[in-house]
Amino acid sequence: MKESLINNKQIIIKWGSLMFLPRRKVSLRRKLAFWGILLLTFLVSLVMFSGWIDLIFNPSFSRMIGVKWDHYHFYGEIVKTLEEINEYCPSLSELFSIGTSHENRTIYCLRITDETVSAQKIKVLIVGYHHARERISAEVPLYFAVWLVQNYATNATVQQILKHTEIYFVVALNVDGFQTSIENPLQRKNSCPIDDDGDGLVDEDPPDDENGDGEIGILHYENGTFIRFEGVDDDGDGKRNEDWIGGVDLNRNYDFAWNLSDERHRNVSSNVFHGFSPFSEPETQAIKGLVEQVSFDYALSIHSGVKMVFYPWGYTEEPPADQETFEFLAGGLAEHAHAAYMQSSHFYKTYGDFVDWIYGKYGTLAFTVEVYGNSSAIRKVPGEIEGTYWEVGYFNYFNPPVEKIEAVCLEWKESFVWFLIEVMKR
Repeated sequence: MKESLINNKQIIIKWGSLMFLPRRKVSLRRKLAFWGILLLTFLVSLVMFSGWIDLIFNPSFSRMIGVKWDHYHFYGEIVKTLEEINEYCPSLSELFSIGTSHENRTIYCLRITDETVSAQKIKVLIVGYHHARERISAEVPLYFAVWLVQNYATNATVQQILKHTEIYFVVALNVDGFQTSIENPLQRKNSCPIDDDGDGLVDEDPPDDENGDGEIGILHYENGTFIRFEGVDDDGDGKRNEDWIGGVDLNRNYDFAWNLSDERHRNVSSNVFHGFSPFSEPETQAIKGLVEQVSFDYALSIHSGVKMVFYPWGYTEEPPADQETFEFLAGGLAEHAHAAYMQSSHFYKTYGDFVDWIYGKYGTLAFTVEVYGNSSAIRKVPGEIEGTYWEVGYFNYFNPPVEKIEAVCLEWKESFVWFLIEVMKR
């Protein structure tokens, strides 16, 4: 309300509850009260819009967003990034533990959504790094999580995605694998102590980098016959590399078609050893606990070794009930990343894997997303003994060179954005 009164040539202007007397000196107390009200209003607004303020103006958050993609991150670096997202962007994120590993490392889940929207949302689970040697499978989900919070304030598509979905990121499941894969780039399984050679000791004779070139080679005869892995006789029993670190293939340890697996999956020395029972491992138990608490609509399991998208079933060539939906979504995921797609069992059969389990037990539409593979990275180096050669380069078979990490992440980011937009329509 605005009102002008003329009384003895003195103009009084009222605006709301504030009164200004142009010819009367305003007291210091009134000035302080006025500026106090303005300051209080500003602080209330700051609290109300803290999420946006954090995203746009907070210098610490800006530095976090500047995480570099020029190297493979150790698990400690990943955890630090997740903690910074949670600390500086509370309006979009929630970080919590879902369990611990064999070596007592915490397995984290980061939930990203627009917390100001309370309506029912589509729930999506993204699980990375089942297998130790597949380091890119942790980088891709980490990159996507950072990209979402980084772009929320300015990207309308991201805003719509997070208003209508809750995305749960288990960036790395095999959290002990970061260290073991450095020592042995061939390591696939987790770190569950197992006596591979039956001598009463565990993990006492893994492969070794004999020549210090940063790789573990595989020695063959010229006809391709396997001789041995690179390494020395660590335990002095006359054998080399017969008792690796760990372990269990986490992506064969889920309770679906687990008991149908063949001898290879039951062999403790096999790279696909499925464990002594379903969910024998703390890592898969952590996923089980999360899935029992949250009713997921969709799930993506991130891997590497080829560039393909797979959908159930893995244990049988029978088509799934949701074949048409799987074909459409797998096809779109693959197309946007210039990859191929197919039913998993048409590539090779798997038993007790994550995707079959979460679809078969809970009806969650799930996909295995293999983000990278480069068979040309494997090369032959002449062996010390005539008629033999070393096969090396397995790390770069599963993982791109460091200068290409971000390019791989960007490509699959586009694919994931398409996927989320599509599932929002259903």
